[in-house]
Amino acid sequence: MAGTIAEQHHHLRTLLTEIEAADATAVPALILELKDALEKHFADEEAPGAFDDIVRTNAANVSPRLVQLFREHAYILRKVNALAGDPDPRARDVLRLVQAIRLHETNEMELLTDALYDDHGGSG
Repeated sequence: MAGTIAEQHHHLRTLLTEIEAADATAVPALILELKDALEKHFADEEAPGAFDDIVRTNAANVSPRLVQLFREHAYILRKVNALAGDPDPRARDVLRLVQAIRLHETNEMELLTDALYDDHGGSG
């Protein structure tokens, strides 16, 4: 899935909902689609001039949170890769992955909101 990061977020939310609602036979294909979408999405977020530049330009004090979120990208990709290689993933492992991704995306949006809209002590 190409497109803006916002479009990617929408696509990821849709995929997560589809995974939660899918029967067990459909989950492996959806996990593979999720894997591809996450790889592209995380690469786009970490690219120069993307998410990190917005956050660091507007609020350097939240940079440690950004570093943590980028570390989570690697963790999430390891988890999705493990499930993508499993032809019959356990439902609880899939649910944990979905929950981890949803929490990550929520934390990401909070960080972006903090970087763009909170008062960081600048003059004005």
